[in-house]
Amino acid sequence: MAASRLAAARMLAVQVTDYLFAFAIDIAFRYVTIKPMRGLRLARAWCG
Repeated sequence: MAASRLAAARMLAVQVTDYLFAFAIDIAFRYVTIKPMRGLRLARAWCG
């Protein structure tokens, strides 16, 4: 019984760590893609 609780706690810790890592990558990706578009007008952003 104790082994299964330990395994469950470790699995939860790994899942939380993975989620936070993916969240940080998502924020970084959005920043990198949106930052160069600042200052562009809508027509310029759509038409290139």
